[in-house]
Amino acid sequence: MWVSVALALAAGAGLRVWMLGAFPQVSGDSLIYGNLAKNLLVHGQFAITDGSGALHSTLIRLPGYPLFLALCFWLFGVDNYTAVAYVQIALELAGCLLLAGFVRRIAPLEIGGGAAQCTLWLAALCPFTASYAAAPMTETLTLFVIALALWAMARFHARPGWGNALWFTFAVSMAALLRPDGALVGVALAPALAMGLRRKTPEQQPSGAKAHGSSAGLMRGLKPVPVIEPESNVGVETPTRQAVPFTRPSGLKLARMGV
Repeated sequence: MWVSVALALAAGAGLRVWMLGAFPQVSGDSLIYGNLAKNLLVHGQFAITDGSGALHSTLIRLPGYPLFLALCFWLFGVDNYTAVAYVQIALELAGCLLLAGFVRRIAPLEIGGGAAQCTLWLAALCPFTASYAAAPMTETLTLFVIALALWAMARFHARPGWGNALWFTFAVSMAALLRPDGALVGVALAPALAMGLRRKTPEQQPSGAKAHGSSAGLMRGLKPVPVIEPESNVGVETPTRQAVPFTRPSGLKLARMGV
């Protein structure tokens, strides 16, 4: 299994690195996000610079991706979009793993491993999502936080706790900060997460567990049945343990019965 996972990740990384070299996309909206990120670092303002160098506070874009770019510029250098692309490639491959983990948890037990492997390979080799990693845009980060939200939701259903709830909260909050439609991630998944708080009833148990419980109860309810000897004047035990006399029919009664 681990060999298949490593091969899928290697193939996905190779596809994205080739996309980065063949189709570099640093233009248009990427430069607007970069402008906002540089002003956050240099001036501490969420603003855009015009042709004369003047700053103008703006709400032209949501702050999530400029904050991500500002962090990358702080770590790897201002305007280092190549480093940003490699970080996005790593996040996209991590999102493939999270998506495979989500599928493993929601699929039936007998096919969970195979379903997770198929999901990982499909996600790693999808050319449409792979092309996003080469562009400094919001799509790659959005896909990653969606996968993180799905993974955290599935883990919360299995083991409700603060850790999984906080991962889910971070994912849906980040999705809302990246794109205007990102808030729909929380709207769609929060009700499903809340359903995990319901306490499981016996009817919600797996069929195998219910069958095991029913069989155990049936075995506990069984009692030995007394053997009736074919002799006259013996007592037949009833479930109340009371002896009832038994008398063999006489010859006259047998004649009336046609025996």
